[in-house]
Amino acid sequence: PNMMLLACRALTHLMEAMPSSCAAIARSGAIGALCAKLLCIEFIDLAEQSLTALEKISHEHGSAVLREGGLMAVLSFLDFFSTSLQRCSLQIAANVCKHV
Repeated sequence: PNMMLLACRALTHLMEAMPSSCAAIARSGAIGALCAKLLCIEFIDLAEQSLTALEKISHEHGSAVLREGGLMAVLSFLDFFSTSLQRCSLQIAANVCKHV
């Protein structure tokens, strides 16, 4: 679990430092892996970090998030997360809807 969390944090920090990397991350299949971590919550820290990473991706690649089942993933356990992460989930949903 620590390696997955560190990898997710690395992706998030990479997208913050170099926004152009979002396209490569979206094409690499990372969206599906992030969504899977949201649909099967084993570690809350990893799920929270996955939400943060998906939010960064959804700004530019909302349609890719939608294709990978991201809308269902971010809204499935909405009531399980804190208020700030609920806002993050809803922001992802809004970004996805903008790209439809």
